[in-house]
Amino acid sequence: STQSRSSAASDVYKRQDVTIADATGCTHIEAFTVPNQSTFGITLSSTDVSCNGGSDGTITVSTVGGTNPVTYNWSNGLVGANPTNIAIGTYDITVTDATGCAEINSITITEPDSLLTTFVIVDESCSPGNDGTSTATSTGGTAPYTYLWGAGVGVGNTTTGLAAGTYSVTITDINNCTAVEEFDVLFNAPYTCLLYTSDAADDLLCV
Repeated sequence: STQSRSSAASDVYKRQDVTIADATGCTHIEAFTVPNQSTFGITLSSTDVSCNGGSDGTITVSTVGGTNPVTYNWSNGLVGANPTNIAIGTYDITVTDATGCAEINSITITEPDSLLTTFVIVDESCSPGNDGTSTATSTGGTAPYTYLWGAGVGVGNTTTGLAAGTYSVTITDINNCTAVEEFDVLFNAPYTCLLYTSDAADDLLCV
């Protein structure tokens, strides 16, 4: 993001008149011009924090006009024209040139939301079926996402060929922010059939 501020522009030159008088009262008016101070302005640009909870934001202060040297006074303890390793927040700065002209500006550093993942799971149908599946849907961070599955045959955000058990997946966003999530595949027990005898015939009771 970029924010800028400049002081009002003025004429490049200003006319001044001086009256010179001698002891006899004779006078002479002399005109001359002096250059005005150039327009003084500042521009702030930034890069936001790449991962939730991080502190890798940066701010760059650019100046135009004014008279060197220029001093930078931050309200949040930052130093200089190009502070780095900045966490989220709003940062105020006063930039003052050698003549005392000062410009005040502020800029806000933000961060992405936490990287979160939910799963749609199909449990193993029988043992040893190895036919469980898991499909992940991620939010937060900065898309797109990649998935490194700890088991099964992983293609994109889905893995297949899972037996009942607990598994993990590592999700990475485009800024290389990562999160490790676990999920459970259960076992769908098959019907159990019991043979019982009645007066009419032998029957199967499945439960």
